[in-house]
Parts: sequence; structure tokens; C-alpha cells
Amino acid sequence: MTKVTKVSIGVGVFGISAGAVFLWLDWGMWASAAYLVLFGIYSILFGMSLNLSGKRQKFTRRLSFGFAGAAFVFLGIWLAGLVP
Repeated sequence: MTKVTKVSIGVGVFGISAGAVFLWLDWGMWASAAYLVLFGIYSILFGMSLNLSGKRQKFTRRLSFGFAGAAFVFLGIWLAGLVP
């Protein structure tokens, strides 16, 4: 396991944990919590794909970028909610 893989998985676990804590603290921040959880899933999947090869790596990377796209949708919703 490379250092980049370990860091990516660590960032993912932290993102999911922070999203869960934000959601637990305030339901009004649901978009930011969803963004953090989806970004955490993206980071974990991307870190896992670094250790794979062939079709598994291709599938895992595509899946991770799908989660990244969904995370950016929720980031946009969250940021739009901050504008008065």
C-alpha cells in the first residue's frame, strides 16, 4: 500500500466522520454533510483504485468519479444556500 493510498483512505474516513458529525449537530446543514460523506466515499474508492489493476481499477475509478460528481452537486446546493 503506497503512502498516497493511505492518505486518500484517511481523508475519506475523516470526511465521512465529519459529515456524520455535521448532520448530527444540525439538520440544516444537510447539503454540507452530504458533500463531505460523498467526498469521503470518493477518496476511499480512489485510494483503493491505486492498488488495483485492469478492469477492477477502471471500474473503481469510474465509480469514484461518479461519487465526486454527486459531491459537487451537493457542494453547489450548500453554497447556494449560503447566499442571502
